Amino acid sequence: MAFNKTGGPEVLHLVDLPTPTPGPDEILLRVAYAGVNYGETQHRLGDFGEPEGETVTGLEAAGVVAAVGERAAADASVGARAAADVSVGDRVAAYLPDGGGYAEYVVVPAAFAFPLPDALDLHHGGTRPDRRGEGPPPPGRGRQQRKDGPESGRIRKPASLSPSGV
Repeated sequence: MAFNKTGGPEVLHLVDLPTPTPGPDEILLRVAYAGVNYGETQHRLGDFGEPEGETVTGLEAAGVVAAVGERAAADASVGARAAADVSVGDRVAAYLPDGGGYAEYVVVPAAFAFPLPDALDLHHGGTRPDRRGEGPPPPGRGRQQRKDGPESGRIRKPASLSPSGV
């Protein structure tokens, strides 16, 4: 999905773009899920300026590593530390500082790709890439994930609507 002019959701359209190639300290991610949040909306509405050509937005995604750049595969330095444990076929969540999460494939700085634990599926993994590499809590382990109980995250009606709480 891309846009070449600002506006509402109607400006989004499908485009065929070449599959990018990861460079040093980068991975190529085959996107399974992309996050949709206010940042993407602001981008599409023009809050960050007019697009230059076909623009693919999307600041976070989850998917499977399709390729790993040379230095990212061999170098465990600080800049590539997140890629040290990432190989082709691994499931990762990624923060995309330059966008691109709405594409089928996106190049990701290796330092912004985080392996997903087995307990976390791709759907939930793409909701909040975490710079510590932990990702979001698995289903049922966080307030926003629970479906019932006192910590469900549901908005509860206050006992009283008066300012004093009485």
